[in-house]
Amino acid sequence: MTAALEQSATVFAEVAPSEARSPCVVVASDAAMVAQQKVRRVPFPVRALMHRMGPHVSSSWAHLIPAELASRQSAIIDSVSAPTTMGEAIAASVTTKDDVQLDSSMEDKVVVRRATRTVTSSSSQCSTMDAEDSEPEMETPPNDSSKPRVKGYVWTLTQDTKGCRLVQEALEKAVTEMERLEITRELHGHVAKAMRCPHANHVLQKCITTNAPEHSQFIIDEFLERDGLLAQAARHRYGCRIVQQLMRKCPSTQLQKLAELLLEDAILFCCHPFGNFVMRHLLEHGSAEHRHRLVRILERNASSVCRVAPGCNVVIAAFAHGAVDDRVWLARALLQEPGLLQTLAHMRSGNVVVTDILQVVASGEQQQARESLLQDLAGLRASKYGQHVAEFLDALQIPEAIA
Repeated sequence: MTAALEQSATVFAEVAPSEARSPCVVVASDAAMVAQQKVRRVPFPVRALMHRMGPHVSSSWAHLIPAELASRQSAIIDSVSAPTTMGEAIAASVTTKDDVQLDSSMEDKVVVRRATRTVTSSSSQCSTMDAEDSEPEMETPPNDSSKPRVKGYVWTLTQDTKGCRLVQEALEKAVTEMERLEITRELHGHVAKAMRCPHANHVLQKCITTNAPEHSQFIIDEFLERDGLLAQAARHRYGCRIVQQLMRKCPSTQLQKLAELLLEDAILFCCHPFGNFVMRHLLEHGSAEHRHRLVRILERNASSVCRVAPGCNVVIAAFAHGAVDDRVWLARALLQEPGLLQTLAHMRSGNVVVTDILQVVASGEQQQARESLLQDLAGLRASKYGQHVAEFLDALQIPEAIA
């Protein structure tokens, strides 16, 4: 036993000659060094900046973030594919007091392991290399890759390209409704930011499609709590998708207040590149009352709405989903505008509006509209979009020739 101790002391002296007297000195000194490093914490403004900007830091602010913390921030998403290390990676990125204590305890364990690798056990009388090779690894929980672990980090993951896909996968693979609701609750209070994020908006849409309609009420409430937020969402590239999903999944009674606000500025939304999609979904999935009111608004503003392509798309949806009487009144309002029919015939979406008008109105009004269009038949045949109208006029002449 004495020979084994002398041999281990010699090996230990080669590794750390300044602290060869006792392995406890190594553990204490390393723990002190770790504690000193943890004392140098990041200033509060920098930590607040990282918390506000999330996992992505703009290049203009990157110089304010220490390199070590920036690498930890990026390691959150890189390590979530392994569920056993996801908690450690995200915990390392948050510089709170509890996390500092957690990291210190983890590093103390690493120091103890380093010391046990260097000094052999007196009872085994083995060499230093044998002890290091035979040391068992730390126990890890089983890795269940079929169900990603996102609980507790949903909002952080939702803002990243890979992370948002993990959250969506977790929503789809949730066995019970309670598991799905636990994920959804972590998005409460983040709707305004999520609707503008190119990644988080997909997670909100997945929450709407996978949950029951009543569990999507928090999205509607946050849209209605802040003045103008619904209008911003309806005209936003990503926000309009969330409003459309709500209209597809939720009943009209649940969307009563939301539809009322949309109808207040219906013309603005109908003529907007993204807002027109919301109004088309309102015509398709809204209540009969809301459809009737929207068609009447289009009837009173037919000239201004049909001058732009988004407005024409809404008019096409009105002809497809509106009531019979509403469609007739809308078609007559469009025919009464001087020169509007000829202008629509040469537009990308307007040519479809022209054919819808000819199909809705009565035979006498249809004949008058057809004669006005035949005056410029050569121009219609030469036009890229007017060709569709010319072909439709030719089809209308065939029954007359047979008769």
